[in-house]
Amino acid sequence: MNKIGLLRMLAQEKKMRNLVIGFILLALANIGTDLTIAQVPVTGDLVNTVLDIVFEIVQLGILAKLAREGSSYNSG
Repeated sequence: MNKIGLLRMLAQEKKMRNLVIGFILLALANIGTDLTIAQVPVTGDLVNTVLDIVFEIVQLGILAKLAREGSSYNSG
């Protein structure tokens, strides 16, 4: 899908737009936890590692859904 198709999809589909916004917010939350929780010795590192794993799994799910929905949007 090219840039114009992606922009058209985001403009027309509220669900897709929400997924992109959710992905961006998760990325910012991941950065925020790196800058705050990870500064606590030992337990902060452990909590940050768990949160990183959770954020990345959810982000991969969002990307997979965007790819699946985008390919069906592109062909239809």
